This record gives sequence, structure tokens and C-alpha cells, in this order.
Amino acid sequence: MAHSKLMNPAQAAALIQDGRTVVVEGAGRLLLSEAILSALERRFLETGKPEGLILIQACGFGNDGEAGASHFAHAGLVKRVISPGWGDSPRMAQLALANQVEAYCFPQGAVGQMIWASAIKNPRVISHVGWAPSWTPARTAGK
Repeated sequence: MAHSKLMNPAQAAALIQDGRTVVVEGAGRLLLSEAILSALERRFLETGKPEGLILIQACGFGNDGEAGASHFAHAGLVKRVISPGWGDSPRMAQLALANQVEAYCFPQGAVGQMIWASAIKNPRVISHVGWAPSWTPARTAGK
């Protein structure tokens, strides 16, 4: 009998380990899996795990409230955020302003290229705005 590859949001969230890179796509929350992001937040609040994530978002994804990037806006859950937009997630921006996360704001195209470079295991991206490491999961595991 074939095993199903389907899982519920809590099972998907349980796969994310400490220090991993999480890439969240979506244009202003379009195509986001709110259920998985919410399950990841619940897991962190209940267990303190995972911790020290690197969050890369190719487009700002918040709603000025409790959805989108706000699920990640807890001290310790993420250590670094790379995003072209911070205005739609005030809670995440407050963590950055309080130096509780490393905050990077690169142009949307450069962030998209970083995601692409990670997928093909290219260690860096060189663009008109400068050099940026791709921060692939393999390069950040255990850091």
C-alpha cells in the first residue's frame, strides 16, 4: 500500500528544525499557507521550538495584525529576517528595532535571486545593489 505524502499543518510545522532557513513566498499574503504559519507559531509558543530560524520573504507579507509575518514575531523564533518590506508587519519591525532579530532589507528582485540561488546551491548572488550570500539551509544548519 502506498503511503500518503499529505500531512496536516501541525505535522508540516513539526518538520522545521532549529536554525533552518524558511522561505515564505506570497505577494502580500497571497498564496501563503496561513494554517502552517499559525501551526509553527503555536508550536513555538508551546515548546520554544524551533528557534533561531532564518526567515526569507521575497515580498512583504503581513497584515498589520496577527497573520503573515506576525506569526514569526516572537523573540527567539527567528534570528535573521531578509525581506524587501517591513511596513506591513509592525510586530516583526519592532523586533528588528529592538535588536532582537538581524534585519536585512534588500530589493525584491535581489531577494528573489537569493531564493533562486539557494535552490541551485549557488553560494552567493551578485547584483547591481551588491553581494549577498544565499543562506541556503545547508550553509546555515547548526549555526
